[in-house]
Amino acid sequence: MTFHVSFKLHSTTGETILVKDATVWVPGSACAWDPNKQYTYIFKITKDATGTTENIDDATIKPGSSQVNGKALYPIVFDGCTVEDWEAPSVDTDHNIND
Repeated sequence: MTFHVSFKLHSTTGETILVKDATVWVPGSACAWDPNKQYTYIFKITKDATGTTENIDDATIKPGSSQVNGKALYPIVFDGCTVEDWEAPSVDTDHNIND
């Protein structure tokens, strides 16, 4: 079975990212339902999430979308460090850091 969903990610700083047209495949072994049972499916959202973050105002799921298998999320990757010698400013100035 394939779930076709849209979801929102909310950061602790207030940013919201809407991912639409994401898909996840569930194997048949997890879909053998027994009567009078309740099933809860748990999914982990990773850097490999499919879908799109375009058109954030429209969360409508579009199964025929070309973005269904597109990559929606990208990881933040450390890309090196620049080290330079410290140079004192040419003019001494005082700055109040509490303003």
